[in-house]
Amino acid sequence: MIEVEHICLSFGERKILEDVNLTVYDGETMVILGASGSGKSTLLKLIIGLLKPDSGSIKVNGKEISSLTEREMNEERRRMGMVFQYSALFDSMNVKENVAFGLRQHTDLSEEEIENILRHDEELARPTGEKVGFIRHRNELAWKYKNYILSTVKGDFKGMKIVTDSANGAASGFLPDILRELGAEITALYCEPNGVNINKDCGSTHMETLQKMVVEMGADCGIANDGDADRCLFVDEQGDIMDGDHIMVINALRMKKEGRLNANMVVGTVMSNLGFGKALAEHGCRTVATNVGDRYVLEEMKAHGYSLGGEQSGHIIFPEFNTTGDGLITAMQTLMVLRDHDGPLSELNHLMTTYPQLLKNVRVYSKNGWEENEQIRAAIAAAKDELGNDGRILVRASGTEPLIRVMGEGSDKDRLERVIDDIVSVVEQELGEE
Repeated sequence: MIEVEHICLSFGERKILEDVNLTVYDGETMVILGASGSGKSTLLKLIIGLLKPDSGSIKVNGKEISSLTEREMNEERRRMGMVFQYSALFDSMNVKENVAFGLRQHTDLSEEEIENILRHDEELARPTGEKVGFIRHRNELAWKYKNYILSTVKGDFKGMKIVTDSANGAASGFLPDILRELGAEITALYCEPNGVNINKDCGSTHMETLQKMVVEMGADCGIANDGDADRCLFVDEQGDIMDGDHIMVINALRMKKEGRLNANMVVGTVMSNLGFGKALAEHGCRTVATNVGDRYVLEEMKAHGYSLGGEQSGHIIFPEFNTTGDGLITAMQTLMVLRDHDGPLSELNHLMTTYPQLLKNVRVYSKNGWEENEQIRAAIAAAKDELGNDGRILVRASGTEPLIRVMGEGSDKDRLERVIDDIVSVVEQELGEE
């Protein structure tokens, strides 16, 4: 039974809920209707203890949840379920693995018991390949997109030798053909999608084959997309990967020279390498960091009219051509920089020095309030003081797992590892699982 009595909640001066009363009896199904922003999700978050009311009472099975400790609340949450409005699954896992993860984390069930719960899953016949859904070919749309990509290129790529990896995905029928039409000599890898081989040991997340082929064939560069072709990474002629930070640096310098880099500003994220900002600063450019996610990058760009932004992963936005990350646009713009450069891609790649980066995850019993923990704050401050201008520390909570992520960069790898270990030790002491 759920009893909500006289609940009030405000965010600043804005009242979200005022004197809300609600009773849900065992076995009863209740629907709460309201306009967007009226407080429906907020009420649910109060009921499961993710938020605390300004006033009023919430009882679940007779227990006043606002007075429970985080650990007591976690016990109560074992009998609760919430389906998120947006995807909150681990995209690296299938459905069975996602369900099993929750059972492992929040129950005392044995592996055998978990397998018994999920066993029926194995009995389901799963379609594969051509039996999964259906494909509609809209040749006129493909033709329009291809011609648009071609329109963003000034000149051609004659004389360039390029290896492409389309990840058996969306770029398969576009990137190799477009580059051939522009005069480049192309070796195309992983451009035969069958519905199940997308991103499988290929593309921008698995670049080993591309690196090897570029070197073996003496190519000028390699280009890798991901399955939906919104990412683009490069490989230089020496087989070294050129990630999104490096790609943005060389494009920013070209755009600055041409007067196309608004305010000489490039938008990155908090996960952009420390060397990214330093390289751009050396050439009179500025950077601003957003939260992780290209949506935040785009918001910052739109708010100020900036003309280049993106992520280390290769999601790069050129609003002059598109309002979202487009791996083919990124490929064309970067190839023009290489074409007009009097030297190999490795020279451009070395315009930015990538600082050693270290990430460690700490499993915790609760992420709530970690930012206000005085011991953790002191450990972070001490680490920042020791690294000074030669490094940085970023500590944040995972959005999907009970983890605190401790990331650091610095010119001295040994010192970096030591200060990160110091922070990890304090987080484990304060919030670590027993």
